[in-house]
Amino acid sequence: MREQIRVRHYSLQTEKSYLYWARYLIRYSQVQRARELMPSHIELFLCYLSNQRGVSASTQKQALCALVFAFKHVLGINTDGLNFPYAKAPSRIPQVLYQSV
Repeated sequence: MREQIRVRHYSLQTEKSYLYWARYLIRYSQVQRARELMPSHIELFLCYLSNQRGVSASTQKQALCALVFAFKHVLGINTDGLNFPYAKAPSRIPQVLYQSV
């Protein structure tokens, strides 16, 4: 995976992040080899991140990008049609300064 990232001239921080998410998925899925992973493992992992871990939408999206990269460029597995709930982005409540008279 590291080689594929470097061939594409991704930043060092992106490399570290992608490797982290790949390791995390393998540990979560409890498979012996990365070749045993299926796209359904990504769906379950992203659901876990959203529901049990309560990660933000941007964190879940970062994990998704890393895992899609690993499946597409390293394992050669198509990940089209993934079906999972996206983490909800927080709604912003405007803060208004109020001065009572």
